[in-house]
Amino acid sequence: MKHRNPIIWLSAAILGISAAAFCSAVPAHAAQYNGGLENGLEYTYDTVTHEAVITGYTGSSRTVVIPAVVPEGMTVTAIGENAFCPSIYPHSYPADITAVTIPNTVRTIDDGAFQFTPLQTIELPASVQTIGAFAFDACPDLRTVKINGNVSIERCAFQYCPSLQTVEIKGTSAIGEEAFYDCESLWKIELKGASEIGENAFQFCSALYSARIHPDSTAAKPAFNYCSSLARLNGTYAFSYGTDIDGNQYPKLDFDAGVRSVIRNIFSKCDHVGFVDNFCMALCKHIVKTETGYDPDGPANQPTNWMNEALKARQLHDWLIRHVQYEDELNGETLLDRDNQLYFSVFLSYELNTRAYGVGESVCAGYAKAYK
Repeated sequence: MKHRNPIIWLSAAILGISAAAFCSAVPAHAAQYNGGLENGLEYTYDTVTHEAVITGYTGSSRTVVIPAVVPEGMTVTAIGENAFCPSIYPHSYPADITAVTIPNTVRTIDDGAFQFTPLQTIELPASVQTIGAFAFDACPDLRTVKINGNVSIERCAFQYCPSLQTVEIKGTSAIGEEAFYDCESLWKIELKGASEIGENAFQFCSALYSARIHPDSTAAKPAFNYCSSLARLNGTYAFSYGTDIDGNQYPKLDFDAGVRSVIRNIFSKCDHVGFVDNFCMALCKHIVKTETGYDPDGPANQPTNWMNEALKARQLHDWLIRHVQYEDELNGETLLDRDNQLYFSVFLSYELNTRAYGVGESVCAGYAKAYK
């Protein structure tokens, strides 16, 4: 019987173990492949994650149906960056798509995916979690947007869509800065879940008339600047009139506590919002009339009462002192909050706080601008 050389045998064993260890330590990298469908859709797919991304379109149809699964058996989970943008894929012109069906497997619509396309309507399934920056930017014919789930909408995603009229988001949402900036025909929005609304998200939506916003929604910075037509909030007109004991009509906000919090948390930070400006001007006129006897809407030659101009000025000063206190910073607010720097901080704060606390709050800038 032959005996093996123990040194050779041991060396081989060590080498075998080392090779096995080395092989097991090598990570399994995803294998990326390109593919195409008969309808002109281009895609890549990953053999490790078994996911596919739509990357382009070369078809001639203006109506596109994106499949949930590509022929290799990979699930479509994303629409890639600039996938349908005609400026990136000019060969698709003039067959730019006017309608697209997105399967409920898609989680992400990447940056610029449909930018500049003549889509007329878009409905996103509840599976879509992220809409990238500029994803639907400057779509000239887009009229309706419906999002069925919880979603994060990144900056400028729908900006400059001049024909956009209605937006509905069923779930919770994080709406990035300037997401719907300057959509000049937008007249109705419904944010049915709690929303975090970014700076200038709806700025210059000058036709916006009706907004339904979940009571738990917030905005850290102004989101609705220059929405000068906004009149209805959560299904009712933003303010109405009551009659005081002397028979004078006065404006009031008749909302429940939840909607009043929307006004406090969102609209009190914004400039030139329709119902805010109109309410505060109406309240200001009521105060002037009841405190000084002068009717701002009366005839130019209306009779004067016993008050001279100096007394009228003091009377209005005293109203401010009685009904508004300096910001106490007790509710997480600061002296530098934008809410306190605007002219209507006095009038809106007075109305929002009077039922609970009996007095509004502001700082020097708010007092001065309101008095002026």
